[in-house]
Formats: sequence, C-alpha cells, structure tokens
Amino acid sequence: MPDELVTPYNFVPFTPFVFEPGWGGQVSHDLPFSDGCSGSLFIEIETVTPLFIGAGKIRDATVDQPAEKARFSIGGTPAIPGTSLKGAIRNVLEIASLGRISSRMDDRTYSIRDLHNPKDYLRHMTERVDGAYAPKVKAGWLQLRGAGQWTLQPCKYSVVRQADLEAYFFKMHHRRISLGRRQEAEEKYKAISGLPLAIMFTPDVERPRDDWARGRRLSRADAIGTGSVSGRLVLTGQPQDRGRKDAKALEFLFHGEDMTPPLIVSDVVRQAFEDVHRDPNTREPTSLWKRWRVDLMKGERVPVFWLPEEDASDRIRAIGLTQMFRLAYRRSTLEMARQQGTGRDLADIMFGRVGEDRDDRALKGRVRFVDAICTKAGDPSDEQPVTMPMLAPKPSFYPAYVRQARYDRNDPARVPLAAGEEENWRQGVADYTTPMDPAAVIRGWKRYPVATRVRHREQPAKSTNTIMTRFTPVGRGTHFSGRIYVHNLRPAELGALAWALTFGDAEGRYCHSLGAARFAGYGVVRLRIVRADLEPANPASPRLDHSWLWQTAIPAFTATMEAAATGWERSRQLRSLLAMADPEAGDRAMKDGRLDEMSGPKLFQDIKGREVRRYLPLFDGQPDPDSVATVSLSGARPASGLPSRRPPPRPAAAPTTVQRRGMTKNGEVVDLLGAYGDEVEIRYVASGKIMWIPRDDMEDEE
Repeated sequence: MPDELVTPYNFVPFTPFVFEPGWGGQVSHDLPFSDGCSGSLFIEIETVTPLFIGAGKIRDATVDQPAEKARFSIGGTPAIPGTSLKGAIRNVLEIASLGRISSRMDDRTYSIRDLHNPKDYLRHMTERVDGAYAPKVKAGWLQLRGAGQWTLQPCKYSVVRQADLEAYFFKMHHRRISLGRRQEAEEKYKAISGLPLAIMFTPDVERPRDDWARGRRLSRADAIGTGSVSGRLVLTGQPQDRGRKDAKALEFLFHGEDMTPPLIVSDVVRQAFEDVHRDPNTREPTSLWKRWRVDLMKGERVPVFWLPEEDASDRIRAIGLTQMFRLAYRRSTLEMARQQGTGRDLADIMFGRVGEDRDDRALKGRVRFVDAICTKAGDPSDEQPVTMPMLAPKPSFYPAYVRQARYDRNDPARVPLAAGEEENWRQGVADYTTPMDPAAVIRGWKRYPVATRVRHREQPAKSTNTIMTRFTPVGRGTHFSGRIYVHNLRPAELGALAWALTFGDAEGRYCHSLGAARFAGYGVVRLRIVRADLEPANPASPRLDHSWLWQTAIPAFTATMEAAATGWERSRQLRSLLAMADPEAGDRAMKDGRLDEMSGPKLFQDIKGREVRRYLPLFDGQPDPDSVATVSLSGARPASGLPSRRPPPRPAAAPTTVQRRGMTKNGEVVDLLGAYGDEVEIRYVASGKIMWIPRDDMEDEE
C-alpha cells in the first residue's frame, strides 16, 4: 500500500475562471484586424522517445494473436497528422490561456457498486427494517412508448435459489444447467434457450428467514414448479463460482404487476443508465444491455430494477439490470466542471468552434496544421514491434480524478470515516469526495508527464491476446518537418500559438507528447519554430520573422494573460503544465517510481476502502494546500494564495530601453531592460527572448 497514489498521469488543477478575450466578437476571416498577421510558421519535431501514431488496424485481436495497428505514413514515409498536432497544441493553449475545459470534454456519468461503502452506495440501496437489511430497490418492466419515451411498469419480485432452479429444469425439461459457475448473464440465458421463462411458484411475504438469505428482508420463492403464482425468470451475472464465501446463489422471479399507471423515465435517468451500461472505451452497449436493447426497440418489455427518489416514491432516481446494480453518481463530469461565463475562450477564436446548439454560432478556425513529414530517420533499434495492453486508466477512480478538498498531507488519519453496522463494513471507508457529493469538482486537465525513456508495461497475469495490441513505432531522434498556416491573428494570438508550441522557452527545454501509449512514455517530442513568414494586414509594415515572435508576440500574450489574471505566470496551473512538460522532472519522477502503474484491481479497491486516504500529489513539486488543490484565479485581481507579482509587463509594441548591456546569464549574453523589487527583466541577445529572473541570478559583466 503506497503512502501516496502513483500514476502515469497527473493533472493541471481545475479553475472555474475562464479568460474570454474582449475581441472575440470581432473575429472575422474577411475583415482584418488592424494589427492582424497572416502567413506561415515552419516547425521541426524531434522524437525524444519512440513515437507511434496509428492509421487503422492491420488485424483484429483473436485468442491466438493480438490486434495489430498500422503506423501513419504518407507514401510510405512516416508522418504526423496535422490533426494530431492541432489537438496537442490546442490542449496546451487551452490550459495556458485559462480556457474552458467543459466545452471540450465528454459528458459522462460514472457509477459505483461498492458493497463496503455505506456513504456512497449501501445507504442508497438498502435500509434497516426491524433489525434486518431490506433493499430499497424495486422491480419493473421497461417499455418504449410513443415518440421514444421510456416508461416503467412497477411489479413485485421474489428471490429464488439457483439450486432449486437447476433441479426444476432437470426434472421438468430434462436439461442439466449450471447457474452457479462464474459467467455473464447472457451465458445463462443461452443455457436455457428454448425453455419457457414463466415458472409457477409460491411467493413468501417479505421477511427475514434463516433458512437462506439470512439477515435480509426479502420475498423468497417456494414450491418451484408447483406453486400458485406465475413469475418471469430474470437472470443476472455471476461474479464468482457459487460455493465461495459470499458468492451469489440467487436469481429473481418478477410477478404481481401493479395496476397503477406506468412511471416516466426522465431523460437524465435514461442517459445515466445508458452511460453505465456502455463500454468506457468503445461506447458499445454491454452484453446483456445489448440483448435487452434490441428487444426494447422492438416494443417488447424488458425486466429492470429501479430505485425511487427518497422524497417521492413515484419518481425514478435510477435503473439497472441487477438488484444491486451500478448506481450512477449524482454529478456527471460536465456538472463537476462548471466554469464562469458562456462566451468563447482564446482557443475557440483561434482554432474554431462548432456551435453547441441552434443559437450558438459556429466559428471557423484561423490556424491550420498540415501533416508533418519525416525528414530524418531515427534510431533503427527502436523500430521493432511492441506488444502491450493498451487499456487506458479509468476516470471513475475518484481518489485521483476528483479534487479531494479535505486532504491533509501531514495527518491523513484525521480524515473522518464512514463505518457501517454489519461486520464486513467495520473496516471503514476513507471519506473521499466522490461524484455523489453535490460539491464535487474534477481534478483538472489530465496529462502524461514526459520523460526521456519509455516504461515497460507488464502484461496482466490473467490477460489474453484479446486485450493486447502490437505496433511498430518510429525511433528516437526521428525528425519531422511541418507547417502551420495562420490567418488574421493578432500579436497576442500569434504569441499564444508560439507559446503553446514551445511552452514559451526558446532553449527547447520542454516537450509535448503525441500518439498512442503515452501512459508508458511513448510519443515524447521536442518541437521548435525554425522559421516564420508573416505578413501584417497593414501593407506599409514590413514582413515579420522568427525573432518578432519572441520579441513582440509572446510578450504580448503573457501581458494579456497577466492583465486578465494577476499572478498567471506563477499560478499552479502554469507550474503544473510546465512541470509535466519538463523531461528532467519526468526522469526524476520515473526514477522515484512516481510514474508507475498500480497493478491489479485489488489495490484500487483497497485504496478506496482503507481507513487512511491516499492522495495524488500535483506534479509541480509544491505542497498541496489542505483545503483546495488549486489556486483561484480571478480577472484583474490578485489570485488567492499567490505571492505578490510585478505589474503586467509593458505592451510589447512599446519601445524598450536597454539599461545595461553585456551582462550574462548561464553563459549567454543578455541586456538588462528593467528591475522591479528583487527581480530584473532581461533580453537574450541571440534569441531576443525577454524574461524576468531573480536579481541574484545575474552574472558579472563580460
């Protein structure tokens, strides 16, 4: 059990503040800005670790061999799609410019089924009645009516022993059936295919009985095959073989349909149910729901379990396909990512935006990436087939993906516990913030810290070829050449693009990550702008080159951001972004095991069930505050918790006076431009880059 969570990913902290440029409503392809520029940026990309960008499957996975993916190329030459570059750069720009995360994320509703978690699961599904545990879950028939509306007709249900059903099928239909082995519900239905699902039985009243299902208040089915009531057999999955401790040994009989009008299933409940019953990667319906969904679309009735709202028994809170079904969280990912404002952020007005509804006007982008073509081959020893599981981390792991506002690094044992009354609950559950909490907030923008080496990913012990993928990357040291077309961008916008490409560092310290297997360190690339050819809208102005980006455009962007959010350059958001783009920081984290993957589902379950909370520290190397794991940025006001900062830099177009020449910094010649408190502003003579540094970092004159 680690002291803190270790994951191959981390987060740039979420902030509700969104910077919406004041000129966003004036963006046009036809009417140029007076200070607008159009033209091209030429870029070079070098791979630091092997890179693989897929171009479709060569073959699907089988029991005998893994799936294999083809490498993206143009005419047989390795290449990087412009769409991949655009996605990576836009993501950096969204973070750096304090953009909107909610408009670019999928609205997913995740779920929980944790029998050791009273706070978030059991108290919603069960209750104590006369000293026994009784399910709050009810039964019903789901049907499609009218213009696609789901309705639910409530009914009663009784539990029936699998052993009694097996004896009944053998006696009445001469078929041996095993319902107690580990299997999906769909396999059980196949085993009894052709047999009638209607079974006569006698339902007992709801009460606790010691002969079976001890300590639970249920209606039990007696006299199977000879009783006075007809019930419809409903089968559910078998997580483990019957006979093991606490293994499932029951199925269900639906009967006694209510005569009340059917209940309406709301769109929210319906969407949550569909989200829960889809594969998180392929978004295809799970096996049993795939079967029932076909029947539902045909107009047939489908057996489901449902949970009423606590304050209204005639309103449906959730539905599922088993009695203890996966309960959808109260808050979806989008609801946990609410941000200020409804306008367009900087990435929207530069890269374009698709209208979200009829009243939201779409906007064409003014930045276009073309495919980057390989110009120099890399290390041939890296160009060997790699086979690994490509399963992505699950965002349902709330200890990492949800902000844990009550985290206390110094004394995590102080976290209050939620303990149940039943014996198996006494271990307690760490009181995490989960999407069930009304105040839950997402952790932030997920990113994979870069390093200079890939990490070998172990194949799970019980895995098969069906979850493995084979691919052949391009080697380290491969060079690609690309081009970016820009149209009518203002200096601050060009500066934002150049900053996102280079992370604002002319020396090439920081790296991006592209393509597949980023969780294992693949796809780390270093990108630099080798040339710029920009034509101002004003025909009297000279063409602008590479040095103008560093001397004017990037300072214009940083000045704009500091004016919008004072303390921007020292915010947790920017520090975390740069730390995860720094391969030296990644190498240190990799050496310390902080980028390892936690193996096996048991460790994840233990972390969620232990009495001491485990937390994922942010990657910027700074201690996480006890209350909130981020800073609060607000327009034109000092950000809470940030050190005092110099006033926003002067506009980039203003003349710059050199106070002293011939100074050096890290062996490079710099000019001293100004000073503020214990900091000085310098300009590198060779590159033209302007930055602020501590006064003590200055070196002697040459």
